[in-house]
Amino acid sequence: CPLIALMHDQVKEIQEDHGVGFATYINSELTFEERRNRIDGIIDGRYSLVYLSPELLLSQELSNIVGDRKIGLFVIDEAHLVTSWGRDFRVDYWFLGDYINKVRRGTYRKRNTTEHRFPVLCLTATAVYNGRDDVIGDLESSLRLSCDSNHLYIGYVRRENIEFKIRRPECKGSSDKAEKTEFTAKAIGEFVSHNEKSIVYFPFVSQVDEVDNYLKSTTPEIKKVERYNSGMHSLEKDGAYSRFRSSESLIMMCTKAFGMGVNIPDVLNVYHYAPTGTLADYVQEIGRAARKLDKGYAITDYLPSDMRYARTLWGLSGLRHYQIHEIIRKLSSLYQAKRCRNMLFSPETFSYLFDAKSVDQKVKSGLMVLSSDLLDKYHFNVITVRAKNLFAAQFAVIPKEIEGAFLARYGKYCKRMNDSKPRKIPGRYSGDSEELITLVGDVFDIQLAEIWENEFEDVTFAQFKYKFFSGELFDFQEKISPKIKLVISYDDGYNSASEKMARLADAVQRTFNDICRKYSGRDFSFPDFHSRFQENYGEKTRTEYTRMLLDIFCYEGTDTYEIPSEQWKFIAKRWKAEQTKNADVKYSIRGQKYSYIARNLKRNMTRAIPNSADEKRFVAYLNVPKKGECYSYEQLTASILQLFGFASYELIGGRNPQVFVRINDPLKLQRLAESKREYKNRVLSEIENRHKRAVAIMNAFMRLELSNDTRWNIIEQYFLGHDED
Repeated sequence: CPLIALMHDQVKEIQEDHGVGFATYINSELTFEERRNRIDGIIDGRYSLVYLSPELLLSQELSNIVGDRKIGLFVIDEAHLVTSWGRDFRVDYWFLGDYINKVRRGTYRKRNTTEHRFPVLCLTATAVYNGRDDVIGDLESSLRLSCDSNHLYIGYVRRENIEFKIRRPECKGSSDKAEKTEFTAKAIGEFVSHNEKSIVYFPFVSQVDEVDNYLKSTTPEIKKVERYNSGMHSLEKDGAYSRFRSSESLIMMCTKAFGMGVNIPDVLNVYHYAPTGTLADYVQEIGRAARKLDKGYAITDYLPSDMRYARTLWGLSGLRHYQIHEIIRKLSSLYQAKRCRNMLFSPETFSYLFDAKSVDQKVKSGLMVLSSDLLDKYHFNVITVRAKNLFAAQFAVIPKEIEGAFLARYGKYCKRMNDSKPRKIPGRYSGDSEELITLVGDVFDIQLAEIWENEFEDVTFAQFKYKFFSGELFDFQEKISPKIKLVISYDDGYNSASEKMARLADAVQRTFNDICRKYSGRDFSFPDFHSRFQENYGEKTRTEYTRMLLDIFCYEGTDTYEIPSEQWKFIAKRWKAEQTKNADVKYSIRGQKYSYIARNLKRNMTRAIPNSADEKRFVAYLNVPKKGECYSYEQLTASILQLFGFASYELIGGRNPQVFVRINDPLKLQRLAESKREYKNRVLSEIENRHKRAVAIMNAFMRLELSNDTRWNIIEQYFLGHDED
């Protein structure tokens, strides 16, 4: 089951409405003691219907949850998330096929464990059957199911009691954005004045904010309006959901985070600011209307430019072929350094490729896309990918003043690290003396999972994790400071890497100077950057490396007036409305941060002088950034060193769970890493083609004047795989 709220609702409903007393759920909102009590109840037979998230299931042995009991039925709710349509949303669903297969064979993590024979039931209301976008076929393949027609039940997608009201107004002003805000605010005002319970969907949170502010400034008398999105605190979301469900509030303004599994019986209208995705997504969202009403309405004021928001969503969340190729290079580099086929690492190791807010999902998505593509090409698993425990390795500085007291209480969970050295920081300007930075105490490797289980069993996992990374977990006079370990390896020597970095930094600086002089804050394209960088660097560089170099300095979003605080994030990156291909990305330099790039890169290179015994590695323990924030200049430097092959680096620790990768054929991986041919990933290409078709289908559905019956006919044919027309 994918969502905590969905678990709560379903367990509550079957307990209260159907009198089922043996149902329960396990998720991160339970304390360890509550979780242990529920697991004990499962093992001893008190509970037989159990709701779990895939992340929790994948993190441990099945026997730890069910004991010696047999599995009667394994149900995957919202099963479309297993397929390529769901990979950007909940990538852990991807691991379920391998998990189920190995549990059935009795080989998951431990050899020769008990085999489990059980049927698998997949449930979804968002799955296309057959055709070019065959979700059901993907589902069978991903979960390794053997299905024939007797195993399939295709429900009735038509909801004749939902009437479409797709209006196509003419824009009077110059801004589509302003018009959309006015249209949506007007619709909300009408819903409230007629006392009509309604859900209003938006592609982006920023659009919710704009409409909310517009309503407050123009019609402050409009009340009973709630907000819901994935960025809100769980208590806020629960409160908004509860007030809307009980009709204390009439309007729910939300992103698609509010929808999956929502079962509120008396919603009359579902209004779309603009489509949030595919036709399947749209049908699922309008399906929130008229659950137990005679009539409901699917309403939108559609403009020709509306699909740009879905394109942007796919562009922001999507992977790129060059990123997958760089994952290949990084895996091969890690193998060459460690000479070990089984590797366990933090997703942050690949963070130079992805935005910090989504690095965990992106890395796992990238690894699974790569694994599937290699399996298709070579007909065996070149790499094997698997999620690991809830915690990665964690490091923390324990101040000297409290070290004795801390170790007396938690010492059995700690191991002192001997590779933490004082760091020399050069002066900011020539003539300034260098600084020597020392930590306030020694660094320890802390076994957080064991501490939570044994010392904080009355605290939920989410609370425990938050308190640790905010420094509030331990009750001592001085705070424990979490750290992330950075290791830079100079295989060809530091001096060589430093000279190459200085030359590259000067080329980057001259390139940004040239662009700023020519465009003066206006948009420029990647070819503009690439050609100028090649000229300034004086050495031919592969296009994909130049693109990744540019990406390091970019920040993504729909609203670009908020420049991130990181000193190297100064380029706004946006996708054009017409396409989401890389060639159609717009860039623009914001502010004056670009002026100091070369100086800062060179300065930080001098910070990273080897400090290990073999004089080949630089080891530093850095502050763990706040959630969603980028890392330090040290990591920026390490990223560029890695990208251009001047050195390699690894990050250990951080907020995200570890990922396990086994390299079954290192030679094939090395050949792919060293290949001069442009890398294309088949799975990623299929996803891109699906997105293009989805845009064409939604545009036609919204722009054509069709009867209600015809629209449901189109939807029915679409879900049966007939989308050619």
